[in-house]
Amino acid sequence: MRLTVLGATGRTGRYVVAAALAAGHEVTVLARTPTAVPQTLGADADRVTLVPGDLQDEAAVARALAGADAVVSAAGPGRASPPDLMVSAARAVVAQSRAQGVQRLVWLTGAGVRRPGDRPGPADRLIVGVMRLLQGAVLRDSIAAVDVVAASGLDWTVVRAPRLTDGPPAGGTRVVGQVGGGHGTQLPRQDLAPFLVGLAATREWLHQAPVISS
Repeated sequence: MRLTVLGATGRTGRYVVAAALAAGHEVTVLARTPTAVPQTLGADADRVTLVPGDLQDEAAVARALAGADAVVSAAGPGRASPPDLMVSAARAVVAQSRAQGVQRLVWLTGAGVRRPGDRPGPADRLIVGVMRLLQGAVLRDSIAAVDVVAASGLDWTVVRAPRLTDGPPAGGTRVVGQVGGGHGTQLPRQDLAPFLVGLAATREWLHQAPVISS
């Protein structure tokens, strides 16, 4: 499978690329600084195509999606990111996926993004309340991006994750259909990445927004 990974140089994306290569896939990476990708990821040059560009640049997104069988977005805002980064990226990815016939889209976001059917408990509501106070713009942007993905008509899955850690893999994950369904509060990135890659190759959780945790 040829997989396009967005956000590949980020703290989660580098593990996604590594997991995709371990699974035998061909990988296309969209990166503002392509020279950083092999150093960051230890990528096998013969199975990784580097496309320079920005998530908000639809022409660059088009080049990155050319010939793809599926897309995994592990992108997220950084300190200097514009306040509409994620919704702009979602619009570009959806538009180019449609234009090039790429149906499968796996989109990573935070567990603070609510979807129909959620049953948040007191701790969930507290976490979102703190996020609205400290990172309100990021949360609003993430919600808007998920709305674009969910309305796309593509074979999408939105994966919601709690606090991500950089420690070693815990060796197991819990995946539930909604916030408040018994998920945990954290997850190693190394456990998340294979799940995202595996989803891209299947139709599991189609048109749903599961929550994954340790």
